[in-house]
Amino acid sequence: MKIFFIYILSALFFLISPASASKWTLISTSENKGKIYVDVDSIKFKRNTVYFWQLDSYPKKLDIDKIDIFSSIGKIEGDCVKMARRDLYVSYHDKKMGKGNVVSEDKRTSEWIYNKPGSVWYETLKFVCNSKR
Repeated sequence: MKIFFIYILSALFFLISPASASKWTLISTSENKGKIYVDVDSIKFKRNTVYFWQLDSYPKKLDIDKIDIFSSIGKIEGDCVKMARRDLYVSYHDKKMGKGNVVSEDKRTSEWIYNKPGSVWYETLKFVCNSKR
């Protein structure tokens, strides 16, 4: 019975894992920063605050703390009034599009970030905030 319960929990985790999101929508592209995708089915609003999953797929490997990564998936909290965002969770992957192994995770909530208008992250938050309308 215990093994069956563990199997069910593992299956549920795989089904709701952001990497298995069936609908990553390309939002923005930058030569240096890569491609930014949003799981549009994950967008949830609470007044002027929005929560969503974002996938960043980089054009070439990045070396972060001596770990090679090609993509990251993050749970993002956005403030649609102040146009600010912060990461609630980020996983870093050794292959593009959130595939491969998770080589690092950051479960700490980051500080609020105010990206410049026109940047890929600003445009992503703008897209998500406008999806409420």
